[in-house]
Amino acid sequence: MTQGNIPSALVQSLQALLQHQAGVQGWRMSVVRADGTTREIAHHAVQAPLAPTQTVHSVRADGTTVRLEIWAPQGVAPLLLTDVAQVALAALSSNTPQAVPDVVPPARVLTTAEEQQVLFRAIFDTSQEAIGVSKSGVHTMVNPAYLALFGYTSSSELLGKPILPLIAPEAQARVLEYVRKRASGAYAPPGYETRGLRRDGTAFDMEVNVSAYEFANEVYTLVILRDVTARKAAEGSRQESEAFYKAMFEINTAVKLLVDADQGVVVDANQAAAQFYGYALHELRGKRITSINTMAEDEVFQEMKAAREQRRAYFNFKHRLAGGDIRDVEVYSGPISVKGRSLLLSIIHDITWRKRLEEQLRQAQKMEAVGRLAGGIAHDFNNLLTALIGYGVMSLEDLQESHPARVNVEEMVKNAQRAEALTRQLLAFSRQQVLAPRVLNLNAVFVDMKLLLTRLIGEHIQLQTNLVPGRAMLRADRGQLEQVVMNLAVNARDAMPRGGCLTISTRFEDVEAPLPGLPSGRYVVLSVMDTGVGMDEQTRSRIFEPFFTTKPDGRGTGLGLATVYGIIQQSDGFIQVHSEKDRGTAFTLHFPRVEDSPEQAAPISRAAAPPLAAAPRTILVVEDNDDVRTFLCLSLRSAGHSIHAFGSGAEALAFATEHPAPIELLLTDVVMPGMSGPELFDALRTVRTDMHVLYISGYTDGLILEHGMREGGTAFLQKPFTGPVLLQKVAEILAQPRPADSQPPPVK
Repeated sequence: MTQGNIPSALVQSLQALLQHQAGVQGWRMSVVRADGTTREIAHHAVQAPLAPTQTVHSVRADGTTVRLEIWAPQGVAPLLLTDVAQVALAALSSNTPQAVPDVVPPARVLTTAEEQQVLFRAIFDTSQEAIGVSKSGVHTMVNPAYLALFGYTSSSELLGKPILPLIAPEAQARVLEYVRKRASGAYAPPGYETRGLRRDGTAFDMEVNVSAYEFANEVYTLVILRDVTARKAAEGSRQESEAFYKAMFEINTAVKLLVDADQGVVVDANQAAAQFYGYALHELRGKRITSINTMAEDEVFQEMKAAREQRRAYFNFKHRLAGGDIRDVEVYSGPISVKGRSLLLSIIHDITWRKRLEEQLRQAQKMEAVGRLAGGIAHDFNNLLTALIGYGVMSLEDLQESHPARVNVEEMVKNAQRAEALTRQLLAFSRQQVLAPRVLNLNAVFVDMKLLLTRLIGEHIQLQTNLVPGRAMLRADRGQLEQVVMNLAVNARDAMPRGGCLTISTRFEDVEAPLPGLPSGRYVVLSVMDTGVGMDEQTRSRIFEPFFTTKPDGRGTGLGLATVYGIIQQSDGFIQVHSEKDRGTAFTLHFPRVEDSPEQAAPISRAAAPPLAAAPRTILVVEDNDDVRTFLCLSLRSAGHSIHAFGSGAEALAFATEHPAPIELLLTDVVMPGMSGPELFDALRTVRTDMHVLYISGYTDGLILEHGMREGGTAFLQKPFTGPVLLQKVAEILAQPRPADSQPPPVK
């Protein structure tokens, strides 16, 4: 707000008057010089276009005249502006001519009543304002603008007739009440708005400014009328627009912010935003956007500039909540004009869960790829170990106890067996090992293991348990489930070198709505929590990778948690990890809950292995690895069996189809180039109905092998194995009844 010759306090008072009476924000006031030019002496908050609305003048005592022009938005009552201008003129007129140089030289004063009457009539008839004079509610004078406003052409149509018919019926009671107040001396404002009625019967909105004058002992009323229909319609449209905007802004569950991009502050927010960010609405309004957005301040302003210029409308940010939590959000932002201000309307969607799911999917895909690689390595490695251990055991059988090379061979076999344990862990991680799942009581499994776990973790660590009452039934391979618990316990022990607490608990959980990484369903939950050193986010994201370890060299293989991951996945379970640096780690395992009773394990037979058949048996050996195939043939021939060996399923099928003699056993690798072992057996069963089968593999093709086991309890031997183990398994199979009682069909 500025001023020229008007004191600042007076300008503030004038603004308060305009704001209170008419809601006016922007206005300007100028002195009109003698040459017709103007000089601004005051203004306030000029934004929208203004128009010259009133011009008033005052004659000083020295005869000089001060003319004042006030500019304001269309629709402001002229009488109000006149009053404001008169107050300003009074202040200017009290100054000396030297203080206010922009004065007009003295004009000729109209001295005769006739001259004054002529001037008044000219002003009255040419005024653009609708002016009417009445006495006791009856028209006595009207100007052309008044006639035009109501749709009349001649003053004779209104003079001597009452004013009330020109008021719309629904507004007449209010006008009469206004007249009554003025007549009784009660306070009534000089201006008001009502509804007028034109000659053709159409109603319109009008603004009425009223003044009372006494002439010849009679009281006359002067009214100045203005058609404000367009303004009212605009106001109604604006109010409807604001109401619509408010409804769209508030009545919606989407988080919305109005942001001043220049200042970087939140101007407004809806209730959904307050709930999401955890602030009260009054706290959110006025908050700097950089306290919410985690990006650097200059980057935040660059992004807001891009949104304001409509170069971008979609953004991915991380927003900080009141409690300090960080959430991933999608933001759709664009410019919007609100009450003359250019702001950004931002619609925010919380995508934290989606980001976590995407990360879990990427992690699962990575683990799947690593698992396939690990399974392939284990398969090839097991082929090597089968030959290495097999030939080593054969050599030991031929070497006397006193032979100097025996110790070396024993160490070779022992280390090869250690390597075998590593391949088993790789197979567990890659979910390519054969499991024997059955219904188990998780509580019972843990109770049986408690003493072992106590010794495993050491006396410096306290073991606490919290088992759910009743039976926590699930379906899993008991040996693998025990391996999971032991691996997690060892991991917890190594995380608490100075002691701590290991808590193992079980519970039931019903998940009604799917969660990230956990479908809906009924679960038995196993939790393993420690108070150890914990992990940061980078370490936590890699703990299930094979060979990844944070332990010093020589103290870990990096397969413990990878094995846990593989077993859980193969058991249709789910594993989640929560850990913070220096605050411990919690592993949560969800297994599908079952209602069956526990299945008892088959008793272990302590009888001697069935003896090998005295008569030689014919065995068809199919193995694509040359070293393994040679070892198999040597072992089987040492027991007197007749062997036909091939390196592919196609070769074996061609031979067995044409071979005239019986073949009692098919010994085949599961996975081979071309025809797999199960496919070969399916092809031979049509012509060799009484033939047994024994599968061997460094890993298992899950779908094919599970299909075979469901159909007939297929025999399987996991590589690597020794000659005696192979011969024992073959003897067990050949001692069983033939698959078919009938004689084999004739051979072509």
